[in-house]
Amino acid sequence: MTGKLRIISAFCLSILILASVGFYAYRTTNEYGDTSEWVLHTQRVISTTQNILLDIQAIESSQRGYVITGNEKYLEPYEHSKQDFRGAFGEVKNLIKDNPSQKNLLDSIRRIIELKIEFAEEVILDRKNKGYESAQKLIMTDEGENLMTKLRASMNSFIASEEYLLSERLDTSKRNYSRVLNTIVISIFLAIGIVIITLYFFIKDYNRRVRSEKKVLENETRIKKFLESLPVGVMCSMQKESHITQTINLRKFLVKGS
Repeated sequence: MTGKLRIISAFCLSILILASVGFYAYRTTNEYGDTSEWVLHTQRVISTTQNILLDIQAIESSQRGYVITGNEKYLEPYEHSKQDFRGAFGEVKNLIKDNPSQKNLLDSIRRIIELKIEFAEEVILDRKNKGYESAQKLIMTDEGENLMTKLRASMNSFIASEEYLLSERLDTSKRNYSRVLNTIVISIFLAIGIVIITLYFFIKDYNRRVRSEKKVLENETRIKKFLESLPVGVMCSMQKESHITQTINLRKFLVKGS
């Protein structure tokens, strides 16, 4: 294989290797991007679910504040918390629509929350119509507290499932990140190696050409000395040959000498 062919082969091989590594890096980077998005998705589910629990606690606090004081200023945050809960609940429902088990659990949570709100409405209405003592008796039945305990247990189970998913997705994301990093490092070393190999063949071919040219010059010098040493008669007969014939013979001699 000639030097030129080696260089072309090395170049083609380098293009093929870099293209393959580049494709693998592209695919791995996309996988890392997808897993990162799922990590953020799961974190958002957990955060929004926790906000729902905070909204329900705010509803209960506002209800108790109104029962104790009778001041309707507590009903304003009560209504705001109900609106916030519905918005957050709709967001979580949309986020986990592709997870049947979590969707079923969320539906049961929704039923508990509706019962909790119905009880809070009943207590507020009783406070308005019958006064503090009547509303306090309703609170003392522990119905609201039992619903809250049941709600916390269900939401903790829901969040625990999401945290398990989050842990798995974080592990996958870390593995994909390592693959991306390793691919980049390998690509760099491959590129450097290919450049060195190509440069090696180029220098080797260049040196071969220099040696060949040097041999040609040395052969031309020997021929010149040989011709100068020939007798005059031989020189005259050689001059009668055509220029083309001389050139052909000279080339054959050079090739043989090289």
